[in-house]
Amino acid sequence: MGKTVKYILYISLLVLLFLSEWYYPVISKDRPALQGSELGGAYKKVSRPAWSAQKWMQEEYQDNLESHLQIESENASTFVRMRNQLHFRLFNRMAAEKIHLGKNDYMHSAEYCETYIGKDYAGDDFLRELTEKLEHIYMILRKQNKHLIIELPPGKARVYPQTLPDYYEKGVTQRTSWDAFRKLLASKDIPVLDFSELIVETHPHPVYPQLGLHWNYYGSAIAAQRRMSLMEKLAKDTFTQIIIDTVIYDAELESEDRELLNGANLLSFEPIQQMPYPVIRYEVPEGGRKPNVLVVGDSFYKIQYKQGLQQGAFSEKSSFWYYNNSILPQGGNAHQQDLAKVIGQSDFIIFSQAEINIHKTGFGIIEPLLQALETQ
Repeated sequence: MGKTVKYILYISLLVLLFLSEWYYPVISKDRPALQGSELGGAYKKVSRPAWSAQKWMQEEYQDNLESHLQIESENASTFVRMRNQLHFRLFNRMAAEKIHLGKNDYMHSAEYCETYIGKDYAGDDFLRELTEKLEHIYMILRKQNKHLIIELPPGKARVYPQTLPDYYEKGVTQRTSWDAFRKLLASKDIPVLDFSELIVETHPHPVYPQLGLHWNYYGSAIAAQRRMSLMEKLAKDTFTQIIIDTVIYDAELESEDRELLNGANLLSFEPIQQMPYPVIRYEVPEGGRKPNVLVVGDSFYKIQYKQGLQQGAFSEKSSFWYYNNSILPQGGNAHQQDLAKVIGQSDFIIFSQAEINIHKTGFGIIEPLLQALETQ
């Protein structure tokens, strides 16, 4: 009798472990609590490979099927989250390899942590050559009474190093692309916004989120105010004023404020801090105007665009070239635009890239822009 029970338990365990693809969708169909939401984060979708007797014996088929089941099967999201939650509870670590859990329940991107301590330093020669090209663009634009601004939003690791895991907090060096590049730009008098005030100044509200990758909406608004001040100084003109009337805290976080939590794919996480959301109004002083601006930038600026800061502060003709690819709000592809014409209509050209993207500054627009300017 004892052996029979053991065999039944053994077979039942095998069924539970290896046949969940078949039975789990059935038992979860009418039970919302058992139905996992789609996995967060960036991952490659894998289609289920077509079965045949010949393919069944091939290693490639087995590998492709395993990859599909891990992500695309009906029960994948539930079991991935269960596995990640177990890992988190047992070891107080994230199972997602590119997400770190730091102090005070702050999540950090591994990529930004590596950048913060200088492990991806772009190199002296590269940064010097990049700066020389930007100086050339800057000088030509100045002759046309136009202005170039380079923006270098710091990562959360740089703004809140006290929340990093010990390894990163103690491993920082001064030889980082962010630090070296901003100093090179300043030495050439190229206008640069490194948003150091987000790091060194005390703010009444958090400027980066506990569970997000980029700055939060409040930090984004502070950065936009700093930009407008610099633009007025460079142009010796009066532009739109970005005014924060009040700040409202909300537990229902915008997607950007929970990016890393979404990518961690946990069943639960607490405590989750409420985030500050500014109520903004725009005023154009008497005699002032809205400048025409071309921004080539990454996701840090895209948050500002989503927040409405471009639409509120810049003219309607202004455009945002996301990664020098898609154009907002006009639509179209940046590579199909007449650069000389676009620059001719712009008061400011802004390259905005986070510190992890310094080696991609301009996202491919620098050489075509130089050619367009030199042939005018």
